[in-house]
Amino acid sequence: MNKLVDVEKVVELDSEHSSLRELVLVKLNWKTDEKAKIKEIAETFGARTIKEDEESVTYEYTGGPEKVNAFLHILRPYDMEAANRSGAVAIVE
Repeated sequence: MNKLVDVEKVVELDSEHSSLRELVLVKLNWKTDEKAKIKEIAETFGARTIKEDEESVTYEYTGGPEKVNAFLHILRPYDMEAANRSGAVAIVE
């Protein structure tokens, strides 16, 4: 069994001096009449197409938590098969 690494230090970052992002992978099952609208949504948000075929599409989207929430919310009416979200990752600027 792998041992977890002990936490040695925790630093709270403020939004003025750090950058915070999340990654989400979204797989949608789509119908022919939905493809153009779904592609338009993804393009508007700047999502990257990971895989696309006749039945489904998988997008990668990276942004702040509010933008990731908005991306997922706007895709909610479509047939979302899976959505995996990384959680927040930050770095000091």
